Amino acid sequence: MHKLELRWLSRAALLAAVLVAPSARASDHADPMSLNVFEVQGEPEANITDLHAFIVDEFGLPGRLEPLAKGNRLVISLCVRRSLRPDEAELLDLAPYRFRVHLDLAPSVRFVDEKAAAGKTGAALVAAQRDLSMQALYGGVITHPERIVERALLEFDLRLARETDPSAELKGARAWGFLKGTQVEEVPFGQRPKDAKHIWVTAGLFDDPFIFPRFFRRNVVGVVASIPLDRVASRWPDGTAPIVLWATTHADGKQIDHDGRSLRTQLPRFGHLNDKPPSAQERAIARVHAEPTLVEALLGSIVAPLFAHRHYDSVPDVMIYDLRKPARFPNGRRLEDDVAKTLADAGETLLLELAYAESREFPRATRNDKEFRPDFPYLAEKWSQEEIDDANHEFGIVPRAPDADAIAPVTLDDSIWRKLHRFELLAIAVLTAGVVLTVRSTALRAALVVLALLVAATLSPISAPNVRPPVAGALEQPGAKLARVGLGLGLIVPLLLGWIFALGRRFAGRRAPEPRFPRGRQGPIADDARSSSHDEIHRALFDRKLSRPYYCEVWPGSSGDALPLYPTTFASITEDLFGWRARPFAMERAARRTLATRADLRWGADRNGFRRLVHPMGVCLAGTWKIDASPTRARYTGYFAPGAEGRVIARYSLGGNHPEGGRARSLGLVGKVFPTSRSGDANAPRAHFITQEDLGGVVTDSIAQAVLTNSPPVTLLNRGRGLFAFLFVIVALRRADVQPAERQLYELAELEKPDDVQTLCPRFLRLTIVGPPLRDASGSPSTDEPVDFRHEILGRIYDAGDSAPKRKLEFAIEVSDIGRRTLLQDVIVEGWTRIGTLAFDEAAASYNGDFVVHFHHPPWRVDRNDPGSVKRRKLRS
Repeated sequence: MHKLELRWLSRAALLAAVLVAPSARASDHADPMSLNVFEVQGEPEANITDLHAFIVDEFGLPGRLEPLAKGNRLVISLCVRRSLRPDEAELLDLAPYRFRVHLDLAPSVRFVDEKAAAGKTGAALVAAQRDLSMQALYGGVITHPERIVERALLEFDLRLARETDPSAELKGARAWGFLKGTQVEEVPFGQRPKDAKHIWVTAGLFDDPFIFPRFFRRNVVGVVASIPLDRVASRWPDGTAPIVLWATTHADGKQIDHDGRSLRTQLPRFGHLNDKPPSAQERAIARVHAEPTLVEALLGSIVAPLFAHRHYDSVPDVMIYDLRKPARFPNGRRLEDDVAKTLADAGETLLLELAYAESREFPRATRNDKEFRPDFPYLAEKWSQEEIDDANHEFGIVPRAPDADAIAPVTLDDSIWRKLHRFELLAIAVLTAGVVLTVRSTALRAALVVLALLVAATLSPISAPNVRPPVAGALEQPGAKLARVGLGLGLIVPLLLGWIFALGRRFAGRRAPEPRFPRGRQGPIADDARSSSHDEIHRALFDRKLSRPYYCEVWPGSSGDALPLYPTTFASITEDLFGWRARPFAMERAARRTLATRADLRWGADRNGFRRLVHPMGVCLAGTWKIDASPTRARYTGYFAPGAEGRVIARYSLGGNHPEGGRARSLGLVGKVFPTSRSGDANAPRAHFITQEDLGGVVTDSIAQAVLTNSPPVTLLNRGRGLFAFLFVIVALRRADVQPAERQLYELAELEKPDDVQTLCPRFLRLTIVGPPLRDASGSPSTDEPVDFRHEILGRIYDAGDSAPKRKLEFAIEVSDIGRRTLLQDVIVEGWTRIGTLAFDEAAASYNGDFVVHFHHPPWRVDRNDPGSVKRRKLRS
């Protein structure tokens, strides 16, 4: 079999292939062993190149015989390690691999009579034409592909022989599934077999038997087995004698290569079959055809001649051989068969076109470059270096493709590499100059210039001339060049985004100066070791006599402008990202802190609190948590159980920089639930919950439209120009814990739960407002334009100018266990059940609410009901 790694294929599919994530094993002559065409083939000895099967007579001569005559033998030839040069033989590493030839001696195969098919009409003619097409391509029609099963097996272990010239030899050979008493005779290379009743097996280096100019004057590792036909043919007392064959390579107990009919899995569209048994291959082909991945769909559309599937593809990759007929491809395969011509006549023309393009003979080479042996093991003698030199001198060097040395990856022309190098240098120079002229920081300018010079120096190997084996480093060079190209792009893209960002900051309208508030303190401080009671937290947030006053002592109405704006900035989130100190950047330290510390109030030594990097603006709330019912499907524990009631201190806050409704924003509500009986006890247990809208943001006019859940969707593009900063937030959350988008609820389910009761916690929690409406200054429901969410919350509880609460802000508590998160981070939940109410009767927009109060994030558990299953060991309590 011969998978030709075509130069024009590599160029056409280069970008798509480099981006392919899942690797795909491949077989046959010029196959890469990965869809990434720049990846060095690390296991060339595992690469199966050819599988032949034919019958010889009792004297070992092929042809001029009755196939099932007494004394005939079935010869199976398996070749591996394509395009082997004589000087590479001593480098062979065959020990890690086990090679197998599988035989299904009773397959579900039928054959079509061409004369009978010619007389059909209508639907019968269409079916007959389809069957004739399959028979011309595959040698027969497999009626039940899922039933293909190994009924006999030949297994070979090989090793490098160094006694004379480096070669390959058998380390062991075994056979199963043949008639009882069948024995294997290992025939040393160059010697004649002894017992005609045994299975003869030999191995060594031979001329590459594939009749194709690209592989002339090269060797392969070959294993040849000759099986007495009566050890196989007596399986068919009714006279029928079809068999199915395929070969595999195994390493570490796994199948890593597959070979069946010649010129099959080597085709680019079948690379995914090589780690699958034949019984599963039809389903795999159907899956790629009906439900392709994104990469498979792109390749099947953009490079359709190579990757698009044909109507005749849904057949396992096996060799069909009807022993009643002489071997002639695709019925078995002789060494002399012109595979390219046979398949071209049946519709697969790829190999024939290349044979014409690369052959020095007119019109193309149709014979092997060495005569095959007339007797066992039939493969031609290997090529020596002297023979290759003499043949090249006499006939001229045969054109060789870039991958002709079997394990060298595809590379681009020197001129293409030079153009890529020049493009990246020019782009880096222009973008660096643009950013340097735009930013105001001298230190940043100097750092960018130094970085650009270092990267430019690192890119110089891209323009180095290509080298070919056996020069040292030749195999790694294309991949190394590609890595340097990726490094250049890794600087170009941030420079472009940074320049756009810098231009916006410099030439946008004049902005108000950022308010002064405490910086840093994202890491641990002394306060983190101390818990506070419910009453102490309540006083810090709602007592107007404390040193930190409310932003507005009495709500002035939604037209008031006393509420400050604290923007979330890229600089604050990524502080220390490029610092000289080896520590996590600011957002990562904050994410780790919320998981590690259970502190309730983080004052700091100066009593100024700490800066919130995300959700810096909010309103603190106090009220009650009450559960009225439980879903019929589950009996939840703790504060999800019917009758549970606790006191709540919460904070309703904003993710983003636009507090007004009518713009994309992400509102969130986090809370602490305390037992009602221990409000003054700092050691009293408490449970935290975290809910939010779509983390990417969603447009709502009012908080009444906000749907808050503990597992919100993530729509990245809704972040607009804040996307870049938000990506760093995601990175920080992911580095701190395994699941950044969902916060589990087990603390509520375990609050005041008896130790001998198994935790039972819902997966999903949803909070939606059920009342009351926002009021204007006159006390009537407001009909104004969307306002700051803080004004809206205060207006739903207070009347303008009155410090006494007039209404309760109520949320419905709904839970569910049925839902899933999609690949695109949408969340689909079914079966919501309302079980209780979260009601707030106090609200305060204050400095302490934005800078002092702290809410703990429960770490992720593999099983939310198992306290011992916290995923990150360092977060286990």
